[in-house]
Amino acid sequence: MVKVIGAIVLGAIAIVCFVISILQFREKGFLFNNAYIGASKQDRETMNKKPHYKQSGIVFALIGIIFLINTVEIILQTKWLFYLGTAVEIAVVVYAIVSSIAIEKRKNNMNGFFENARLISEELGIVPLLYGSLGLEYLTGKDLNADDIDILIPEAFITEKWDGFKNLLEKNGYVLTDESEHTFDKNGVHYSYAGIEDLEPFADICISDIAEIKKENTRFRLLSLEQYLKVYTASAKDGYRTQIRNKKDSDKIKFIQEQLEI
Repeated sequence: MVKVIGAIVLGAIAIVCFVISILQFREKGFLFNNAYIGASKQDRETMNKKPHYKQSGIVFALIGIIFLINTVEIILQTKWLFYLGTAVEIAVVVYAIVSSIAIEKRKNNMNGFFENARLISEELGIVPLLYGSLGLEYLTGKDLNADDIDILIPEAFITEKWDGFKNLLEKNGYVLTDESEHTFDKNGVHYSYAGIEDLEPFADICISDIAEIKKENTRFRLLSLEQYLKVYTASAKDGYRTQIRNKKDSDKIKFIQEQLEI
């Protein structure tokens, strides 16, 4: 009888974990995540909750599996299930650590972008466009392993106004690493700039059609999923990128198409 009660209790806990997991994946209800629970009220309001919801959804699903395995183990009295449960427990710990590192890296990149955007907005009146993988990450809340920050600005600032733009960044701790690519480094993060006007001839995207967002006291532009699809479709046809980055562009096109179907 004790074993039956134990199995019922563990099974019920497993069901609760699975329900919470589903709600977290759907971004419904309270966010059961240490980063959110430990954050201040102000930080909670500005926090990008999507990656934390995903992380919590996966963790609760794995915990549910652990309790389900323990339930079956009690009923069947099979030792090998104990080892399976231990393996899943290890997987939970590893995933929690790895995903937390990835979320923190993305957060640092976004904070770096906000700091940079505020600087060039306040000093030069630029409303930058958060471009590339980091912009797509911010838009979807999915981890795309963005290693650097791609920013589009008015072309004048990388041509005739380049010296003034460069001097402003260097005075604020940015180190020029590649002048031909207009790339700077600060705290190990690369910031690369290009002209926003190129979007229209390259991907048929009009600047006036790009959404403007205000967050963290910063104004910036961000492409929509449909606009990102245009960019990566055009990129996949580009000669240089076809040879060097065709696989990555194809993966992003597939990813964007999947997001549009959700």
